[in-house]
Amino acid sequence: MPSPKSIAILQSNYIPWKGYFDIIAAVDEFVIFDEVQFTRGDWRNRNRIVCNGVSRWLTIPVRASGRSRAPISSIEIADPIWADKHLRRLEESYRRSRYFRWLHPHLLELYRRAAEMSRLTDINELFLRALAEIIELPAVLTRSDEVPSKAATATGA
Repeated sequence: MPSPKSIAILQSNYIPWKGYFDIIAAVDEFVIFDEVQFTRGDWRNRNRIVCNGVSRWLTIPVRASGRSRAPISSIEIADPIWADKHLRRLEESYRRSRYFRWLHPHLLELYRRAAEMSRLTDINELFLRALAEIIELPAVLTRSDEVPSKAATATGA
């Protein structure tokens, strides 16, 4: 009999907080659950950083107007230059911090790749996977749409 597997399931966030990674570290498999409704003014497309002692928002502009019930997985990016703005803000805010010189090449690559993406869920997954790899988390990361559903299993789909 196979040993039990621990799983956590959460909606994706843009640059998740430490506790999000603590959850990933505590399980064997982590499922990104972006088939649920996108919530405006939430952490799905934004996060806060400290800039010169002041809390500031980094927000990825999205097309969600008139799509009040749209799943996170379908939310599209509204302005392709958001990535350059976010990278510059992070550089301005953290360039003197202890590990920034080490982390900066990773950020350059992440934001370069993110700028080419058109869906929020793909950007969030990109950052989540990259940051989990950087801090050497062993959990398997899976998207919920890759997990067979009970309904699909029952119908043979």
